Amino acid sequence: MADPPPSNETQLDMGRRTENVPRVAQASKLDNLPNEISGNNGEEKDSEPSDPTHFIIRLCKDYKISINKPLIPLKVALFTYYGAGSFMPSFMTILYKQRGVSLAELSTFTIIAPVFQFIGSALSGIVADKIGRSKPILVTNLLLVTMAVLFILLSPKMERTNCRIPKIDLFCNDSLVAQTAYSLQESRIDVRACQVNCSKNDSLSCNDPTSICRIFDEEDLSNISFTIYIDKVYNNNRTENKFIYNITALEFQNVNSSWCNSDHRESCSTSCEINSTIIQCRKKSENYLLLVYGSLFILFLTTYSNVYRCMDVTAMFLSKEHNSDFGHERFFAISGNLLISPLAGYIAEVTSPVVGEKNYSGALYLFIGMACFLFLVIYKLPVRVVSPGEQMWKKSLVLLKNIDVVVFFIVILILGTSWNFTKYFLFWYLEEMHAPSLLIGLITSVSALYGLPFLLTSKWWVKKIGPKGIIALAFVAYITNSIGYSFLRNPWFALVLEATGILNYYLLWVAVVIYSHDIAPKGLTSTVITIAGAIHYSVGKTTSGLTSGLIMDAFGGKVAFRFNALLCLASVVLYGFFIFFRKRYISMKHKIDPSPQNLKVFHIKTAENGHKIN
Repeated sequence: MADPPPSNETQLDMGRRTENVPRVAQASKLDNLPNEISGNNGEEKDSEPSDPTHFIIRLCKDYKISINKPLIPLKVALFTYYGAGSFMPSFMTILYKQRGVSLAELSTFTIIAPVFQFIGSALSGIVADKIGRSKPILVTNLLLVTMAVLFILLSPKMERTNCRIPKIDLFCNDSLVAQTAYSLQESRIDVRACQVNCSKNDSLSCNDPTSICRIFDEEDLSNISFTIYIDKVYNNNRTENKFIYNITALEFQNVNSSWCNSDHRESCSTSCEINSTIIQCRKKSENYLLLVYGSLFILFLTTYSNVYRCMDVTAMFLSKEHNSDFGHERFFAISGNLLISPLAGYIAEVTSPVVGEKNYSGALYLFIGMACFLFLVIYKLPVRVVSPGEQMWKKSLVLLKNIDVVVFFIVILILGTSWNFTKYFLFWYLEEMHAPSLLIGLITSVSALYGLPFLLTSKWWVKKIGPKGIIALAFVAYITNSIGYSFLRNPWFALVLEATGILNYYLLWVAVVIYSHDIAPKGLTSTVITIAGAIHYSVGKTTSGLTSGLIMDAFGGKVAFRFNALLCLASVVLYGFFIFFRKRYISMKHKIDPSPQNLKVFHIKTAENGHKIN
């Protein structure tokens, strides 16, 4: 998958201009925007020749909708996969919880996955450029993600045995020695959630500040926790088939406390839960299932994101080939995201029993069904076979020496860090503010409704502002968004703040893909686009957790959002200085000669609208 053949617009082809195309031929082409309405008078409409490449829907006398026929399969493919993939990460997480995977284990899988996602996306782009074909890579990743979901559904549940939280009883013998009766293996035990029975008058005799009776009387027993040290030499007497052990020390808040004394030894008794993790409850014979679930989860996330990156490349390639707009194709992708996700939630609701845990398998089978339909649609995609990329390694080295490319990737990483932070930690933040579930469900839908009109007009915005300008405005949008959330008092105002997604997501990603296409040498288009996507969506997930996520855990959501605002403010200032000095002092940049005979470096100017010109 490489650069498409030159369109009727002025472009460079191996350092030479293409032949001029008459203006009449250019003007006769209709934009493929299905919702773009163009007006003509009756005489022009009657005399207008029919265009076999477009499907015309006449709304009334002077208005019509024009749809590019070759791009209909692309629109259907984007609608299908973006709709099917919109609910998968959240539903897959819940399904893993139901299958017996703990939160700590799932978090480990999620931390490891971005490494494989980045490598997988980069390899997908490199192989696509190397063979000059996009369909095999797209189909392979789609097949793997479908098989991963199917195998997860067919995998058995990880059975747990002995998972009731054990309890330990404390009492005093006649010699005022604290003891316990339990089948113990450890000499140090952490306990919690104690239930203590003391007589009403007993607290009056607890004058010792280190007395455990006084502690129990003043603390919230449901949240109390302390440490018991056991003498491993047990007594000969047994009770209910359990040995009796002496307690050598009892530690509460780093202070040794006494349990037995003459004042309350007979009037207080306690029973506490032993801290136990879910891993201790699993059958040893089923630990292999954890490896299976982990491998399938990483495979799912890797191929799931690879399909998105391949879709971006394919959509950009076909848009250039048919003189269309990438933003128009993204319109159908976001529409699928908006419409299919509620359908999946409805299926999960109606297929779940009245009593018991919800059944998310039906929604996952919906994904499999839509993926199978997508195979048929991809078969109809009119993706042309181009010449395989040559001398890719040398071109890559020259590309990485370009300061514009290096800065672009750094900027994408920072934007990806901010995007992943707001995506994964925003709902947590709103949950702490006691936001209603209705609001949390509306945020994604309202954000999409904000962005759809701008996707329809994205070509105008990118041409007017330029890809670099939109990238800079995306930082400003994150600053506004983060400051707004840090001072948020009423959670419902989050619906207003989500309007910033117009710049920092919808228009941003159109600009990123267009800019990636323009800076990529011939034979590296797919590689640059997929790496940009992997940096933003995969690597950014890791950096957001290591920065803003840790700050939020330590200092709270308000501080984390303000940190994100400061990060974006510093980034946009530095990026603005870079653009200014780059324009002022360095107006020429390097481009690789795509001829296979040798690698020449040509100096070209790049227009701010993203098109390469002389």
